[in-house]
Amino acid sequence: MTLRTSTGYKNRLLGENGIDTGANGFRGIYKYGVIDLYSGTQPTTADSAINGTLLGRITLAGGAFVEGVTTNGLVWDPPASGAISKPVAASWQCVGLALGTIGWFRVRANAVDNGLASTTLPRFDGTVGTTSGELLLTVVNVDVGVPIVVQNATFTLA
Repeated sequence: MTLRTSTGYKNRLLGENGIDTGANGFRGIYKYGVIDLYSGTQPTTADSAINGTLLGRITLAGGAFVEGVTTNGLVWDPPASGAISKPVAASWQCVGLALGTIGWFRVRANAVDNGLASTTLPRFDGTVGTTSGELLLTVVNVDVGVPIVVQNATFTLA
């Protein structure tokens, strides 16, 4: 027998307590978090330490971010059909911090995360592209001081 999940189950996993039907789901865990963009190869797991160079940190409108403070952190749309997305009207962007090509991303919660190996910090990694990938950006070749804009960020539970 194959395990199959309902859309209601998926939406609860993606939700936020008190706002959506979920209790401490994706939306609540990653509320006011950021997306870090790195060069190099994606680590084997999101528990692994980062590798590569930090090329940019995506925040709301590219504003300054301080771990543990909500200012300029990202907020996700309510879940729908087992998926969660960047709000269409929200401007998620960053300014290039170093010269390089983006190889992967890490979504981090608002907690302090030094990038070392951890099995307790909530985070997930994925691929980046301009036409394909889990995170779609305007560019993947980064220049210092040049803006990078998120075109689309939609994550779906299978």
